[in-house]
Amino acid sequence: MQRKIFYMFPALISAVLVLTGLLYGYSQVIVFFKTGAESAEMMLPDSDKVRLQYRPQLEWVSSHQTRGRTLEKATIEKVLDDYVAASFYLFENNKADRSIGLKDYYTKDTRAKLVQFASLAEKEDHQYEGTTISHRLTPRFYSADGTLMVLSDEQISYHRSERPGEVYHYYDTSRYEVMLLLEDNYWRIRHKVRQSYRPSAAPLADKESAIQIKSGQFMEGGQPFTLKAMNYYPQDHPWNEMWQNFDAIDFSGDFKLIRSLGFNAIRIFVQYDEFGADQVSKERTAQLQQLLDEAAAAELKVIVTLFDFFLGYDLNTWTLSDQHLRGVVDVMKDHPALFAWDLKNEPDLDFEQSGELEVMEWLRFIALRLKTYDPHHFLTIGWSQPEHAARLASVIDFRSFHFYRDPQELATFLTSQSATAQPLFVGEMGTHSFNGWWFPFRKSQSDQQEYVADLMSVINQHEVSYGFWTLYDFRNVPSNVAGSVPWRRNPQKHFGLIDSKGRQKQVYRTILQFNCDEEKY
Repeated sequence: MQRKIFYMFPALISAVLVLTGLLYGYSQVIVFFKTGAESAEMMLPDSDKVRLQYRPQLEWVSSHQTRGRTLEKATIEKVLDDYVAASFYLFENNKADRSIGLKDYYTKDTRAKLVQFASLAEKEDHQYEGTTISHRLTPRFYSADGTLMVLSDEQISYHRSERPGEVYHYYDTSRYEVMLLLEDNYWRIRHKVRQSYRPSAAPLADKESAIQIKSGQFMEGGQPFTLKAMNYYPQDHPWNEMWQNFDAIDFSGDFKLIRSLGFNAIRIFVQYDEFGADQVSKERTAQLQQLLDEAAAAELKVIVTLFDFFLGYDLNTWTLSDQHLRGVVDVMKDHPALFAWDLKNEPDLDFEQSGELEVMEWLRFIALRLKTYDPHHFLTIGWSQPEHAARLASVIDFRSFHFYRDPQELATFLTSQSATAQPLFVGEMGTHSFNGWWFPFRKSQSDQQEYVADLMSVINQHEVSYGFWTLYDFRNVPSNVAGSVPWRRNPQKHFGLIDSKGRQKQVYRTILQFNCDEEKY
């Protein structure tokens, strides 16, 4: 036994030495390839990964190539990836004095100029951010050896410049002549020169809505039109669950019921993540089309509320919002049931968490982009408070706000807005009938009916459009909507006209009478 151990000992020592040598050699290879790299640079996403967080609209106009060899498909894809990454890291560099990310996508001399600019801005306490929204790239020259390319870039970008006490933000539509060099398997920007450029306006299709806005009113056939909308979710599958259980829902029956109650529209919600975020789900848009088909069959117009449960206001991710917007709007913009787009449900509730400036800039950006994709349909924003209804009035068509307060306050507010040039839409209104014995703010069905009757009297007196919340009492409310605590979740279940057992509540008759112009309370 001792002799066996004696022979095994040298073998064990040899194995340890060989393993140590292998590990050392491997570490030197890593050091060799990473020499000069910052630790932060080692974690940078490659160009093909950048598009996970930055996805501007891209158009490659290959038919305009004028000189040089023919571009291969793989080369075009590589140029697009690297060019997008170059734009992404350019704006990252401008946030502070650093060259992270520039090394792979700009030549040495160009990189030095960019770093110098960022350093000077930091010394002057000048914060600069931006993003490109779209690029229309046209190749002009591709060298015979495949290492040099010249292209033009007609781009739309957004910029925010901040100095102490000053904030500037603006859009820029410019054309650039760009030279790229292929170095170390990266297409690096050598020159980028701005050219004078005025984009030609795309001709609008000859399309006129049956409903127009004149003198602060919706008009149809020369007569005032009042929008009477139901904020809609099915009883058993509200919020995201509506799309997840789409085939189990009787939309036709619900919409016929809504129409019989005197409503002429519904307001529905497109949840950002549920619809695939920046990679819009074809399954979900097909469902949305089917839902609008059912609404059209019931003679209901549709207000589509976008970006529900969305908090991605950061400028760095605006391109993802733009991709989502286009993915939904392009599919739905020609549907005959579509009445209007509601950009965002109650964005003012996000001011505290995301910052008022960030939310407002994002809303303006999305409004302008939506009008690019669909210039024909009305646009609004569903503010949570009437005091915010006039915000961004220059980029919307009618003013929408939600109201769950004293009816007399609504009367006062509507009186103050009598001279506005835009229609008013009380996009959500109502109250609950939850009467749990332990709940300090419990209400009965009679309390709900009385409150809604008072609200409807004010609404009819001022002849404004409105949206009721909601058709059904819900049997369940997802925790991401009202939280898990019972004093918040239970009242949210009881705003409907029909209770959880399918019975008409007292408020049902009240709504029917007001909508159908019968004797009012």
